[in-house]
Amino acid sequence: MENTDLLKESIWKSILIFSLPLLVGNLFQQLYNTVDSYVVGNFVSSHALAA
Repeated sequence: MENTDLLKESIWKSILIFSLPLLVGNLFQQLYNTVDSYVVGNFVSSHALAA
């Protein structure tokens, strides 16, 4: 794997390299929350979803 020097490259490239894992993590977290709300709302009860 190649080393990336965040101080010597373009600032926008450095920001993009740094933020991509954060964006992917947030996407999976939002997907999990959406599926969880769907499952709890449809298969448990609306009271459980509200709690």
